[in-house]
Amino acid sequence: MVPAVVIGLGVNGLGTVRALGRRGVPTIVITNGSGDAPEHTRFAEKIPLPAISDPAALIECLVAQGRKLPGKSIIFPSGDLSLGYVSEYRKELEPYYHLPMPSHDVVDLILSKSRFYRFAQDHGLPIARTFFPDSPDQVEGIGREITYPCLIKPSIATPEWRARGLKILQCNDAAELSARFRMAWEIHRDLIVQEVTPGPDSSLFFSLTYLDRAGVPLAMFTGRKVRQYIPHFGISSLAESLWDPEIAGRTERTLAALDYTGYGSIEFKRHAVTGEYLMTEVTGRTWYPHALSERCGINLPYIAYSDLVLGTRAPVPESFPDHVKWIDEVGDFKSALWYWRRGELSLAEWRRSYAGKRYWALATWDDTGPILALGRRLAFRAITWPFRKLARIFK
Repeated sequence: MVPAVVIGLGVNGLGTVRALGRRGVPTIVITNGSGDAPEHTRFAEKIPLPAISDPAALIECLVAQGRKLPGKSIIFPSGDLSLGYVSEYRKELEPYYHLPMPSHDVVDLILSKSRFYRFAQDHGLPIARTFFPDSPDQVEGIGREITYPCLIKPSIATPEWRARGLKILQCNDAAELSARFRMAWEIHRDLIVQEVTPGPDSSLFFSLTYLDRAGVPLAMFTGRKVRQYIPHFGISSLAESLWDPEIAGRTERTLAALDYTGYGSIEFKRHAVTGEYLMTEVTGRTWYPHALSERCGINLPYIAYSDLVLGTRAPVPESFPDHVKWIDEVGDFKSALWYWRRGELSLAEWRRSYAGKRYWALATWDDTGPILALGRRLAFRAITWPFRKLARIFK
């Protein structure tokens, strides 16, 4: 079999290589060589590339690897940056790889929050009330009109924005909105102001799907977040399968409006007052907890590989079980601890949230390397903690 190529080996990439490896597809991962727990998987050949965030270095590596492959392969980006780079340089990559993603124009559209939210408004797709200020002066008027709390988001989370440790800025009144917007404006000039959709993290729902080159969905999976880290504005730490025909229908309509092909995921939040599902984002690369769908029988990476590389249709079950859980061991411990410390989650509720059939992000019987690596790291930190504490005291 022609190996598949995955960019990035965090929890997301680990889910991809396991999904393919369990179907006998070898994988090659371009990784930054951090040595983190997922890099200890047995399912992938690792190619370290410390400059993985440098587009020129990444594309050069992919082309060099593509020339060595026994046939035309497929690329699975694990992050927005790598998705954007692969899409931008598809002319250089397409002689060697199939790209399970839509056209470059559509990729650019979904990677830009301002462009995508404007598209949603123009096409009547439900999103939270959103504003697109051209300057800090315009925010004063928005501040008198918007409902609080509200959010400031960059259209694209640039490396500079990420380097400041920023993600989304929440504002609770007009003065805070004005001050935070002026601060953000100095870093990034394409900003969005959006109302917060009321409701807990468990009101976040998602779909995962793959559409063939004619735009026909070959598989659809829907689920719900239970917790995320960072709470309220982070990524899934505990998610569960849950078939929701309304989410599936909204997904199909949105992707059809986008003229979408390839792998896609959409996140929605159910408004606590109106009950309406409002779209938060469309993602064109594998989603963080997408291993859950594979564990429920909807193996999207293999479906894409079969379609593009093998030219066949992989079997897809007519249904999947509800309430199967996927848990990020590290992220969900931090998330649950955050809620517990604030009195929003009891120990009994914490324990019950893990009840039923569940799978872990790192710990699996057929690939023990990642969880063992995490155990070694935690043990080392525990043993060396007193010495690090003393070093800080006498520094």
